[in-house]
This record gives sequence, structure tokens and C-alpha cells, in this order.
Amino acid sequence: TNRVDGANIVVDKAWLLANDSDSEGDPIDLGDLSTDDSATVSLNGDNVVYNPDGSDFAGGEYLYTISDGISSSDPVNVTIQVIDSDTVTGSAADEILLGTNGDDHLSGKGGHDVLRGFDGDDHIEGGGGSDLLLGNKGADILTGGQGADRLEGGTGNDILSGGLGPDRMNGGGGADRFRIVEADGKIDVIEDFGNGNDALDLSSLLTGIGGGTGADLTGHLRFVFNGTNTNLRIDADGSGELAPAAADARVTFEGVDLTGGLGDQAAIIDQLIASGQLDVTP
Repeated sequence: TNRVDGANIVVDKAWLLANDSDSEGDPIDLGDLSTDDSATVSLNGDNVVYNPDGSDFAGGEYLYTISDGISSSDPVNVTIQVIDSDTVTGSAADEILLGTNGDDHLSGKGGHDVLRGFDGDDHIEGGGGSDLLLGNKGADILTGGQGADRLEGGTGNDILSGGLGPDRMNGGGGADRFRIVEADGKIDVIEDFGNGNDALDLSSLLTGIGGGTGADLTGHLRFVFNGTNTNLRIDADGSGELAPAAADARVTFEGVDLTGGLGDQAAIIDQLIASGQLDVTP
């Protein structure tokens, strides 16, 4: 993590519990919190607050247990390392990487990580594992990498790209760009498309698109509205393999009808391109 001198280090308790479960399916929560150094650690609502002793702080640690209301786990150690840099790079372990209010570059590498940029225009990369990427404020670029990732842009005009695996993306406020770049056959979910002037960017995925009109793209794209969500199937090379099981990539747009009530695929595509909601430009 980066840290401004004198500031507490705050993490959501859900981040600490994200990779844990009860063998009998009972709900779990944090149990005891403790630290052996001169700092303090406490639970404030849903947040764990670590308060270092003094402003000249380079790192520390605290312990927590997990409880199902009946029994508790052995203590789990959290190690805190403060890095005096705008670039924070993780490892193969499961980590929480926190930026500052500046422009940060966070890279999770391996493991199931949580990466949060706070303010500023941040570059956040999940890498391997199933990661949670949080842009917060600013114009952020979020790239999930491998695994089943969740990306939340927050406020600002963000760029979100899930990468490999079935990812969930939420742009938040602003005009956000959702990039689909991998032909892995998985289903990516966009939760808030149309909240602002959002756009779907397929420019690096499609090949042989000709003039890029709706008529040129009917072998590449098929939009289907099911009464609740719009489902998009993508054939990268335009050969028309658009059955659900054969599609190179699939996208679900939750709670929005992108067909505009039209039944003709070429007309749907032309409408989305004209409105700026679809970008296929190489």
C-alpha cells in the first residue's frame, strides 16, 4: 500500500473474508482483532482500521480470526508494507494493494487480489487470479487479466477490460468504455451500460469487418433482448458462428435493451454505432 503520513490504513472486512467459507455453509464474520506492536486495530462498521503509532511508518502487522458464531479459526496474519512510490506491484500471494489520491499504477500479478486506486487517474491490473479492481474517482484504466474478476470504475470516465475469464464490470458514473479483447468463449457481464455515455469497444477483437457498417457486421455480432437483459454473441472473424456455445465471446448487458425494439441485426448495429455506444474501428 501507499500511505500518507499520519493516516490510518482502512480495509473493508469483506476483502479479508473473500476467499473464506464455512465447511457447513454457515455465515462467517471477523472475530478477534489484535496487534503486538504499538499500533491499534479495530472494527469500525464494516471496516478494519489499523492506526499506526506515529507518522514515520514503514510497515506493521495485525491478526484476525474468522468466526461462524460458534467456533473461531486460528489467527490469520496481515502484513502491511508501505511503499514510497506511485507503482505498487504484488506477488503470487493473495494481497490488498491500496493507492493514494494521486495517479497510481497497481499490479496484482498472481493471487486473488483486491486493488483500489482511490482518487487520481489510476492504472490497475489484476493479473492472474480472480481479482477485485476498484478505480474510485478519476479517469481510471482497469484491466482484469486472467480469472473471474470484478471491475468497478467509480466516478470518472473509465476504461474497463475484463481480459480472460468470466468477468463482471460496473463503470459507475461518467462516460465509460468497456473493452472486450479476448475470444475465450466466456460470458462477461456489464452491470450498468448506459449510465452516462458508455461505449462497448470491440476494435481489437473483430477482424475482417469491411466498412464497419451493420451489414458488414451481421456475421460478427448478434444482439438479443430477453425482456430483461441484452445478450451479445460475438464471432471474431465474422464466419457467423453465433450460436451461444460456438460464440468466441459473449456479453450480457444487465437491465437494458440495446436493440431499441428493432428486429433486424444490421439496423441494431448501425443504431449503436451512430449513437457512439459501439466502437468497431480497428
